[in-house]
Amino acid sequence: MGVSASQREVPTDWQHAWESRARLLQGQLPAGTPVVIFGDSWAEDHSASSEGVLAGVQGWPVQLARQLGLPVVGNFARGQSSTASLQDQLQTATAESALGHSAETWGRCLVVLHSGGNDFIGAEKKYNPFAPGNFWIQHCTWGFKSKAREVISNLKLFIQSLMDLGCQRILVSEPPFTSSVPALCIAQMVGINRRGRWVREQLELMLQELRASGAAGVEIARVPEVELLDFWVSRVGKRGCVGRLFRRDLFHPSQELHGYLAQAVACMLQRPADFAASIGSSGQTLLNRASCSKDSGDKPSLTAPPEPDVVQTLQSAEAHTQ
Repeated sequence: MGVSASQREVPTDWQHAWESRARLLQGQLPAGTPVVIFGDSWAEDHSASSEGVLAGVQGWPVQLARQLGLPVVGNFARGQSSTASLQDQLQTATAESALGHSAETWGRCLVVLHSGGNDFIGAEKKYNPFAPGNFWIQHCTWGFKSKAREVISNLKLFIQSLMDLGCQRILVSEPPFTSSVPALCIAQMVGINRRGRWVREQLELMLQELRASGAAGVEIARVPEVELLDFWVSRVGKRGCVGRLFRRDLFHPSQELHGYLAQAVACMLQRPADFAASIGSSGQTLLNRASCSKDSGDKPSLTAPPEPDVVQTLQSAEAHTQ
């Protein structure tokens, strides 16, 4: 299957997202950098589970660490959790793990944060719209911006807490507000894609404020998750992605899609010069070199082997950690 012009088109704000990534890592991550993960079910590790909708699935933050050859020293993400619960996750990290409160320890870590989507659907209170403060119908419709500002505020407080502990490298994923997620297709009726762009802009403004107020050496970047999701779904089509890129609940990514997301972020972190040049010159990212072909019938087959130079980089990172 050929790739259409619309599929080759780079999102208009991708260059801006890349500039944030470049600021995060002026050079390479030191070999053996510890990775700490916070957030929701998209960041959990269910690779050892044999039951449930997420059985066998590793969230992309976990797979990212593996692709970079870095150890995950703590994954405190919890399914159905909201941004208001992030401080509880951090308390667990400082009180019940070897991380403690040591500024030296936190200063060596790369923190990956994925949170925000559950706030809008009342997941933490079992989706009950009648629970106090959990009228998610309002959050998803006329009260969306008010709820979004609350989410951004919670994320800001949490990131500030990380900085207070001494953390210097933080990756913050934007919420997956896009109709490319099958379960959110119906949300096009309330402008999910437009609202997703607005949330992304507000998140970036907040991160810019934290960067400006932080100590020298503190680097924070936004992961352009929506653009990445849109890209991969466009490669297989919305009909073909169910069961291939998303689990049966139509919301959570499959192991395969999490792997693609991890590969993309790894490329951004490991090959900044190549990635920026590929955007600026030909409008092609490293991802665009993946191919999409037909297997049998109408089921598309997505083939995306890592680029040779990326493989070499990852192998080099692994060698340094052995």
